Amino acid sequence: MMKKGSVQDVALMMCVVFALGIAFLATHYILGQTINKLVLNEQANQSEGAVTAFNTVITMTGRLDYVIFGVFIGLTLGILITGLFVGGHPLFMILYFFLVCILTGLSAIISNVWEAFSNRADFITSLPAFPITNHLLTYFPIYIAVVGGLGIIAMFAKPYVFGGGINE
Repeated sequence: MMKKGSVQDVALMMCVVFALGIAFLATHYILGQTINKLVLNEQANQSEGAVTAFNTVITMTGRLDYVIFGVFIGLTLGILITGLFVGGHPLFMILYFFLVCILTGLSAIISNVWEAFSNRADFITSLPAFPITNHLLTYFPIYIAVVGGLGIIAMFAKPYVFGGGINE
């Protein structure tokens, strides 16, 4: 039987990266709109220090792009490492391959949802702050296919790479 933690991890990675991308883009937009209104308000904006602090918040939320990239890399490494430690029979490679193909198709849908969401007139001003996330989610099917393929290699080529048998 195929062990838990293989294809499910790829599906989890898809959901987490997409959810963080949407959440962080919306957070950047909402904070940007709020801070712009605060800066224009003369009662809240009484010093240069306040304006500098408000602009620093916008700069810091733009760095959430690196968080999404870090999560993607971390989850990819997690899939590869657990693939090496979880045993799998080569017979299940075909099932794993078909499930990765299904997940690649679902990631195309997620990519289209990202495209529709990020190109709305509201969020188009926040999109330049997230170039890595935009690239990652625009080409999400390619990344999911590569990560799934590496997961197949890590899980099923292991017995032959480490010199063990199938029934380890």
